[in-house]
Amino acid sequence: MSEANRVLPGEGRSPAATTTSSLAWMMLGMLIAALALVAGAAHFWWRELLSVSAAVEQTDSAPQPFSWLPPARAVDLDALVTAPTADMPTTTAALFDEINGHIEKLCGRFPESPDCLEIKARVCDWQGKTEQAIEVWRRCLEIDPQYLHAHVGLATVALRLDDIDAALEHAKTAMEIAPREFLPRDLLAQALINQQQPREVLNVLEEYLESDPRSHGFFLVGQAYVQLDEFELAKIAFEKAISKFPEYADAHYALSRALIRLGERDEAQEHVQIYSRLIAKERADRNSPSGDRDDFPETRRQGATFLTDIGRIYLAVGEPMRAEWYWRRAIALAPSHVAARELLVSASLKEKRLWEAAHWLDELGRLKKDDPRPWLHAAQLFAEGLIFEDAER
Repeated sequence: MSEANRVLPGEGRSPAATTTSSLAWMMLGMLIAALALVAGAAHFWWRELLSVSAAVEQTDSAPQPFSWLPPARAVDLDALVTAPTADMPTTTAALFDEINGHIEKLCGRFPESPDCLEIKARVCDWQGKTEQAIEVWRRCLEIDPQYLHAHVGLATVALRLDDIDAALEHAKTAMEIAPREFLPRDLLAQALINQQQPREVLNVLEEYLESDPRSHGFFLVGQAYVQLDEFELAKIAFEKAISKFPEYADAHYALSRALIRLGERDEAQEHVQIYSRLIAKERADRNSPSGDRDDFPETRRQGATFLTDIGRIYLAVGEPMRAEWYWRRAIALAPSHVAARELLVSASLKEKRLWEAAHWLDELGRLKKDDPRPWLHAAQLFAEGLIFEDAER
């Protein structure tokens, strides 16, 4: 064919045919791109599922803790390369030794941190080393005289030791530092009750409780009214305490005494009976089947709280992997621990480990039965991952 007679691309075709062909190719390209996106998403979620599916157990009892450290993050973390569930303490002495080891390591790294020293002080107090705890809290105040938690700790110990002057001093300072928090007011009110200053108790608590109602706050208000011989007002305060916490044994007993002073003996007897049942239940819960007192479950829960707080410190200094190890250890120690799971949800979401976040939210939903928010958040994550069966559940 001569050069003059050759048909070049696009020549010899109608404009309509050219446009139709271009649209067809464009639609094919868009279809291929969409399929690639779907395949990529499916691959991501399948990989996430494989990485944690062995750790997810759906039970109606307390959720079982993870017993794995994801291989991609199993780097050298000194002694923390062991699984968070390894070598669990079986006695109080062993648990104390473990917690002390973690605390000494933490304070060795950050000896001038009031936050680290404050955890150490609480651990000392927990283990019955009251004088050492006081020394550590005082050291916190040497570093930062306005350190709230040290004043709260010293006020708490002073109340326990009947050192009311010291309790008043530290509780007042704590309330000045944090006027919107309940605990400083609670400690101050307790000290004022001990000093027979009921009017001051009412000044500290009554207005505050309107915006932040607390059962123990109402209980203290009731005690103040008893000291003022205002038994009708005391009755109202104790009833409010019980409405916030129906199993508040001391409030039932105090209410019964106020009712007796008001001549309402039948109702008073009802609350005495409730008090007796609650005390009997508390004793039964604290005793083993053999009849011996068993405090170890509660000791484990307290130990889990300290591990969780240590994890918070490591997160704050930029060591999230170490922090997560401590939170997983806390859950292994106390399977119903909530705070550690909430922190793990935040950490998982921050690092886009969405399936893992959904798992922790699922466990939180089982533990916090009256709070729908963990379930709703987990459902959202499952739906975003196209796992509609779990999202619907």
